Amino acid sequence: MKILLATHWLVPHVGGVWNFMQQLGQRLELLGHEVDMLGNSPDYSKIHIVNKGISLSKEALLPMFEAKLNAQAATDESALCDQTL
Repeated sequence: MKILLATHWLVPHVGGVWNFMQQLGQRLELLGHEVDMLGNSPDYSKIHIVNKGISLSKEALLPMFEAKLNAQAATDESALCDQTL
């Protein structure tokens, strides 16, 4: 199974959240899962996928997220209307 461990905190980070993510990720990998760890950059302008060494600009990602969320909201609203009829 592919699993994403995500936090809004900076990563890597000294403290409980990062330690917990690392421990949980290691345990899940021992069970055969593929685990990615995602968090913020120090200036909060990028998202890091730490274990893959990838940084993505939030400015580039936000339009994609908004489009996906808007499409999902329209689908949910349509399903809700169908249920009430």
